[in-house]
Amino acid sequence: MGSRNLAPDGEMRPSTSPEKEYHVHERFFIAKIKDGSFNIVSAILIHKAIQANVGEVKSIKKCKNGYLLIEVWSEQQATSILKMTHIGNHEITVEAHSRLNQSKGVISESELQNDTEDDILEELRAQNVTAVKRILIKKEGKLHPTKHLILTFNLLSIPKSVHIAYFNLSVRPYIPNPLRCFKCQKFGHTIQGCRVVEDIFPLGSFRLRQLSGTLWQFTIDGPGDACHFAFCAGD
Repeated sequence: MGSRNLAPDGEMRPSTSPEKEYHVHERFFIAKIKDGSFNIVSAILIHKAIQANVGEVKSIKKCKNGYLLIEVWSEQQATSILKMTHIGNHEITVEAHSRLNQSKGVISESELQNDTEDDILEELRAQNVTAVKRILIKKEGKLHPTKHLILTFNLLSIPKSVHIAYFNLSVRPYIPNPLRCFKCQKFGHTIQGCRVVEDIFPLGSFRLRQLSGTLWQFTIDGPGDACHFAFCAGD
């Protein structure tokens, strides 16, 4: 139990409010150079500037888009890094990462099935819930609502439970559907990130897929069944 304080009326009061459990401590931040990119900035300069203003952080990573992804250890470091305006002579802006500081969980309750997502969000907002999405299932070509709700928390990890109306509902981790590429039919990436080489011929198309190391698969799609050939691209 937490410590308790004596109130003016002589009764004992908790020293912290019930909402204390849901206080947000952001850990991931994006730094951007105004009219520039971190890709050409010295890693030594970046590290020294952040160390001088924030202290030794957990990680610093240059992103492909020219931004910096910074992970801090504590709330104090999070407050300090948001105040940074320069790295060397470069003017920068720092903001919390829009996705990495969030977590998603699932709750289930049939008595909430007739309530709207907005109404449920309003009830859960004080518990750091930022979005509510009801899971739908398709039956006979129509979408039907279920009792399952996906909650987005402004927290690094989901809480064990949430309180809504007269329910104390356990929160389960949300496991999204796996990514699937409809170009090579493999899982783990989308068409935009697919590395399969593809070209179109008058009678069909071919696909070149790396199986492992120097082993590749050559597939020809024609009017009939596809033909597959495997070959080694090594010396």
